Amino acid sequence: MANEMLVSLLKRSVEEFNMWRTVHPTAHIDLSGAELFRTNLERANLDGADLSGSNLSDCVMIDASLRRANLACAKLGGACCVYANFSGAALGGVELRGTDFGSADMLNVSMHNVELAGACWDQATVDPLLKRRIVAAIRKSIVCPK
Repeated sequence: MANEMLVSLLKRSVEEFNMWRTVHPTAHIDLSGAELFRTNLERANLDGADLSGSNLSDCVMIDASLRRANLACAKLGGACCVYANFSGAALGGVELRGTDFGSADMLNVSMHNVELAGACWDQATVDPLLKRRIVAAIRKSIVCPK
């Protein structure tokens, strides 16, 4: 269950949230199940945060840091994650349709039970195995006229 104080702080101001994180570097960031639909999370420090089951649909997450974050079963549909850092994050069962990962760092990301074809991966840094899975998913989703 999400820490409502942290959810409120994050919705109010990413700058204040990041400052709070600096003052409390060892705090557990529980944002699980949080309703963050269309929240501006640009440059948010969400490293190691538990965002499992949260709704991040249509969020602006440009240049956000989500290293080692748990996003299992989160909704990311339509989110703008350009230049975001997801390295080491867990993204199992995440909804990605319409998500823009342009130039994002996706190294060492754990992704299973995810539909990869519905997201934009332009210039994203991905592991070779994930790259093969993305290419295969996109090829599979393309319907060629006869």
